Amino acid sequence: TSESQSSNVEALITLSAEPFNKFAFVEKSIPLMADYDLVLLKDNDQRISGFPWRTFLLQKKNAIISGPLRQSAHEALLGMAMEKQHMELQYFQFHEAHEWFHYDWSSRLITEVVPTEVPLLEMYFTLFDAEFARYFFRQVLSMPEFIAGSNSWGPDYLWCQAAREWDDDGDRPGCYLVPLVSSHENSQQIEKGDAFVAKGHENIDRFKNHPKFGKWMKPAFAWNRIVGGKNLLQIERYCRGKLKLKKEDSFDVQSCSMLVIK
Repeated sequence: TSESQSSNVEALITLSAEPFNKFAFVEKSIPLMADYDLVLLKDNDQRISGFPWRTFLLQKKNAIISGPLRQSAHEALLGMAMEKQHMELQYFQFHEAHEWFHYDWSSRLITEVVPTEVPLLEMYFTLFDAEFARYFFRQVLSMPEFIAGSNSWGPDYLWCQAAREWDDDGDRPGCYLVPLVSSHENSQQIEKGDAFVAKGHENIDRFKNHPKFGKWMKPAFAWNRIVGGKNLLQIERYCRGKLKLKKEDSFDVQSCSMLVIK
C-alpha cells in the first residue's frame, strides 16, 4: 500500500491490566469524527473480516445508527443451534442470530435482509452517522464520573432516541437492526462479577437521573421490558398480545417496537 493510500490509518494501542471504560477511548476520537461520514464502534471480539459490508451499508439505508445480529462460532454449528438449551444465553437474545432462524417471520427478515427499527441497539457493533456521533458523544462523555469508571454500561440505552431527536426532518430511522450476522468470538475478557454489575447499574442510574439523558432512555427501557431475557417466541407472544393480533394474523416485530419508539 502506498503512503498516500494508508495515510488515514492510524492504530492507537493502549495496554491496561485493570478494567477500563471503553468510552474513554471514544472521547479522545471525538475531534476526528468531523472528518468522516461514518464511525464504527465495536467490541474487539466482533470480527469484521468476512462481514458483508456492502450489503450492510445498502440495507441500513439512511439510518442514523445501525447494527447487525451476532453469532458465536459454536452457535453457528447446526447441532448447537438446534439444541438451544445447552447454550450460554446472552441477556438480549433478540440480537442473537441463532434465534432468528427458528421462526417464519424472522427467517423471512434474514432471507430478504429487511432491517427493523428498534429503540435499543447494544454496543457490541454499531455504525454511526459521524455527525451524530460527534454531537452525541460530546454530550454523553462530558460526565467525568462516567469516563473515570471501569464500566461502560449506559450509552446504548440513550443513543437511539437521541438520534431520532437529532434528526430535524424526522425522516431517518434512529436505529436499524440489520439481520446480517457478525461473527462473535465471545472472548469473555471482561469479568462480570457482582461488583461489575453494581457499577453498571450505578452508571445507568446516573444517566437516568440526568434531565436530558433520562428522557432519551425511556424508549429503550420500555423495549428492554419487552425483549430483555426473552427468546423470539416469547417476544412474539408478548407483542401479539400488545398488538391485539389473532393467531392467524401475520406478525411484524417493527409494529411492536414502534409502540415504544417516541
